[in-house]
Amino acid sequence: MSTVTPASIGGSPPSPSESLPPAVPASPPRPPPPRWSRSPTATSWPSPSSPDRDEGEYQLGDRVVGVQEEGNRRVESERVTHALTFLSDPQREAIELASVGGYTQREVADLLDIPLGAAKTRIREGMIVLRDRLGVGS
Repeated sequence: MSTVTPASIGGSPPSPSESLPPAVPASPPRPPPPRWSRSPTATSWPSPSSPDRDEGEYQLGDRVVGVQEEGNRRVESERVTHALTFLSDPQREAIELASVGGYTQREVADLLDIPLGAAKTRIREGMIVLRDRLGVGS
């Protein structure tokens, strides 16, 4: 078999300057990745105009929180949610009204249409269950 060259097909061999395509300027180097990364729970990207932001922090609403802080908050939230499953329905209802709703014991009693003593007992006994399940000292 013979080798095919430009001369064998009727052309002249290329000069060294013709054999290579024109030089393409090298691309500028890529900038390094940002020092922060997006957390799956972040509500917005951290501002790249904050070069002094520590690694592992991101914007959550109006405040900057650390990833570890957010992780700890989530674990505690899951622990409390799990502990609430051990309450009776009346205890959970009374505690939610008092703790989350911000109602006084008297208002809880009125809302649930029960005596004040019953509301106090439900809240107290429910808090004991939560304390024991969460391992909080007495």
